[in-house]
Amino acid sequence: MNRFGNTVFSVFGLKGTIRPGTTNKYNTKNYGVNCRPLAKTLFLIGVPYGNKVLKKYLIPNWILNDKDCFRFFIRRYFDCERSIDLKKKSLSVEVHKSTELIENSFVFLNQFKQGLLKHFDIKTINPFKLSLKVKRKSGATVQATRIKITRRENMEKFCAEIGFNSKLKMEKLKSTIS
Repeated sequence: MNRFGNTVFSVFGLKGTIRPGTTNKYNTKNYGVNCRPLAKTLFLIGVPYGNKVLKKYLIPNWILNDKDCFRFFIRRYFDCERSIDLKKKSLSVEVHKSTELIENSFVFLNQFKQGLLKHFDIKTINPFKLSLKVKRKSGATVQATRIKITRRENMEKFCAEIGFNSKLKMEKLKSTIS
């Protein structure tokens, strides 16, 4: 979050605050910047606002259709939301959505799948729904959808073409494919 805060400050000259998450029981944190003009601008270019679990959103076409923009988007998304399974030698990313919006998570993750294949020839498995459903404090029932990058060749392409900004995560990825 500090890295994100530094990026926000260097690009927009705005400082935010790290706050405790209130929608789940996992002691998560979020970084908030209160700036209406920035929020409106980001919304106009496709950045969703509010509780993402309760919103439909997709990857904007300007990101999907540009290889470099897609690379940076995927790198940041995987930096923040990914997990590396050392045992199964795979990368995965999950999207959590209200069960009423679960179909949106499939469309969103299929955009990942198609973009990775189109721009980097990285094959993934099809998105799938996890069985666990969690009732949130807000009353919404939330379920995760996951996509995985498996096979050594796909992991190597991810490492070479996209990678992670986090040195720790990059080292973990390299040890998984070595």
